[in-house]
Amino acid sequence: MTDKNGIYLEFPTPHRVHYIAILCGLMITGSATGDMECGGSLGKIIFKQQIENAQSEWGKLDQDIKSCVLKKINLTTDELAGRCIGPDHSKIYQEMSLCRKTAEQARKAREAKARQLAADKKAQEEAHQKAVASAEARRRELTEKYGEETAKHILSGNAVKGMTSEQVIEAVGTPLNKESIPPNFELWFYRDIKIAFSEGVVTHVDK
Repeated sequence: MTDKNGIYLEFPTPHRVHYIAILCGLMITGSATGDMECGGSLGKIIFKQQIENAQSEWGKLDQDIKSCVLKKINLTTDELAGRCIGPDHSKIYQEMSLCRKTAEQARKAREAKARQLAADKKAQEEAHQKAVASAEARRRELTEKYGEETAKHILSGNAVKGMTSEQVIEAVGTPLNKESIPPNFELWFYRDIKIAFSEGVVTHVDK
């Protein structure tokens, strides 16, 4: 059929009205019953905005929750959106509720772990600072008492010739055994070394 200008009309006017009425009826019925199929060619046209909204909402959803839901229902977000099903749709309410709860528990666990790691790191840093301060205090004390050179040997844990018995104890600790050799010699025995004294001063270190 053509109009007065000779242009072909696909449907006569009454048919067009009837066709539009059918589309409107489908939209109203589908909206009221929730049974309208969005996935078909017709559904994609009628529910284009709803599908786009669903896609947008899935894009905004927390990744952990989304992964959990998709795994449970074995569908992609595009497949769900194509059926006008967004994250808050009643058809996936149970899965969403469970996954939100699971994700919240996981989030709290991560936060608790992060807090514990931060506390452990802070404790380690404080312990390190105390150790550094303690070592510096001991270095100053030994330097003032015995001089810088002897203090270095003591801090290194080395007994050397010329040290007194007091300095040796500061450096390597108390011996496992002692042996006196008249008139004024003495041997100190350690696990790995033997130290000889004469009149209280180291004369030889045998390693």
